[in-house]
Amino acid sequence: MEVFLATGLTPGKAQPEDDERIKTRFFPFPEALRMAQDGSIQDAKTLASLFWLDSAF
Repeated sequence: MEVFLATGLTPGKAQPEDDERIKTRFFPFPEALRMAQDGSIQDAKTLASLFWLDSAF
């Protein structure tokens, strides 16, 4: 697994593969971190990424 921190990006039109079912939602970092801490986010990769980002910066 690799995690990237990208800044200065702008939204664009998604071009998913035919079999992809991805729903994009945007949250300010403090809210995403709170969601990770209160159990609202349960995906392990997302949790690891959020906690890494919180501790690294």
